[in-house]
Amino acid sequence: MAQDEAQGNRDAALAVVASSSPEDCDRLQGLLDAGGLRARTVTTAASLLDDILAHRPDILLVDLDIALDYAGALPDVVARHPQLAGLPVILLLPDGGVAQLPDGLAPYVSDVVFRPVAAEEVLHRSRSAIARRRRHQAQRASSARLREDMRRISARIRSTNDPVAMVDQFLPALGRSLGADRVTLQMFDDDRVAARSSTWNRGQGTDGIDTADDAPAMHDVDATEGRAADVAGPLRSDQEAALALALGLWEDTAAASFSAGPAATPRPGDIPAPGWLLQGSGEHTAPGPPAARTADRTLHGVVAALGEGDTPFGLLWVVRAETPLAWTGVEAALTQHVLGNLAHGLIQAQLISRQQEAVRKLRALNQAKSDFVGTVNHELRTPLASIAGYLEMIIDGVGGELPSEAQTMLQAVERNTTRLSLLIENISALNAREADASEHGPVDIVHLVSELTSRLVLEAANGGITVDCVLPETSVTVSGHRDQLSEALTIVLSNALKFTQTGGSVTVRLLDERDHGRAVVTVQDTGIGIPADDLPRLFDSFHRASNATLALPGAGVGLSLAKRTLEDHHGSITIESQLGVGTSVVVTLPLLGHAAVG
Repeated sequence: MAQDEAQGNRDAALAVVASSSPEDCDRLQGLLDAGGLRARTVTTAASLLDDILAHRPDILLVDLDIALDYAGALPDVVARHPQLAGLPVILLLPDGGVAQLPDGLAPYVSDVVFRPVAAEEVLHRSRSAIARRRRHQAQRASSARLREDMRRISARIRSTNDPVAMVDQFLPALGRSLGADRVTLQMFDDDRVAARSSTWNRGQGTDGIDTADDAPAMHDVDATEGRAADVAGPLRSDQEAALALALGLWEDTAAASFSAGPAATPRPGDIPAPGWLLQGSGEHTAPGPPAARTADRTLHGVVAALGEGDTPFGLLWVVRAETPLAWTGVEAALTQHVLGNLAHGLIQAQLISRQQEAVRKLRALNQAKSDFVGTVNHELRTPLASIAGYLEMIIDGVGGELPSEAQTMLQAVERNTTRLSLLIENISALNAREADASEHGPVDIVHLVSELTSRLVLEAANGGITVDCVLPETSVTVSGHRDQLSEALTIVLSNALKFTQTGGSVTVRLLDERDHGRAVVTVQDTGIGIPADDLPRLFDSFHRASNATLALPGAGVGLSLAKRTLEDHHGSITIESQLGVGTSVVVTLPLLGHAAVG
């Protein structure tokens, strides 16, 4: 018994009495002790703060004279010791009272008691102040826990792009945080999300999650808490009424409460409980006595809309059996916040899923295209090679001498056979995979440009075109695949000659822009130029400028191939042109020390 009394005394609230009169302190201490409160006393203002910090009391009873000593310093004291904020203070006033408390003192006084102090009055006011403070502390602690719970729930939502996993993690965590017996996520048919209606029940299996497309039977038996429920889930036929409710809640950005059952007492603003919540499934999930029918029990709950933008796409039903459920302002705000995170996560998951599906389809189409082009090229090359071989034999007179007219016609056939062969080669190159970066090596771009330009000089001279080449004195090294770079630059140089008329010129310049970590090749011609409307599409496969006549051969794949090759080498190609004046093509390639190969 003595031990129990000692324990009870230790658990009692602590009061500090501050009065300059020792007799007054002793009397108040006796009143508080007799009323079940522990009490300490101080008689000077100088020792009051030290005693408070050392013993952390639940309430202060302070004489006016000592309180006035602190009146001017209280803001600074509380700022230096935040734990003092909210500490209840009962001010002990003289028998005649005071006209007005000092401005610096009034904000920190919870209550006043006039002398002579009556035992019942001081005990009642002290207990009331302590109870208010403890309720406030409990609410703050609960709010802090709820905030942390909701932070963790939001983190779980963000940790996955799987809508099923998202909901499976969300419902149990939210239900436990809100002390619910059941949480149902009722989803509508909406292209923005792929999640299905799901329910979590306290005590069912590991997580208590049920999902279904239609007519799910939701059961809950919690043996540890003595609760049992037998509740059906929402049907597709429930969606029309649920959508109307969701639209109203979404427009008002609010939640609604509801109650159902024999002991339910509807409150102002309550909505009717949905029909599926009032219907039992007739089955049970645990051995023992049958679960209580929904009609025999009282259910309380809150419902909020889930969505994004102008329209909702679901409802969240939070249900508690027997015990009323009402959200505080903090619970409502935090739940709405985490619901917003869930809605955003579900929409993002759907977008990512669609993007992944689109990528898979594009890859499949690209592979099918590659396979088709490869097959067609193979099937074309074989007969074309045979045609070219026999043509060469016929023109060489293997089958006998030909009339001059037949010779001329066969030469035209040979030229077109060559064009067709080149077209097939270009299509094959356009369809080929990019070279592995491991095949890249040092390439002297000065030597390469010089070599390619030299090959074109004779062709240019035959067409009456002047070719000028301006190159640095020293070598300039880039990283790349020499054959591929040679092919890309040959396309650019050949185009310059092809579209330049007799008497025109082509100028090739190579600049070593070491400060920018790049080599720049410029090919300037005085050719026919390109119409402005055609410039944006020059790098599209099989596109030819509108002024490229049939007399100028080509299939429109060269520039597309050159662009892809140069970009594979982390370079670039740009074209500027003026109709009737000429065209300038600029090719840039990173120098070897600056090449981001791989």
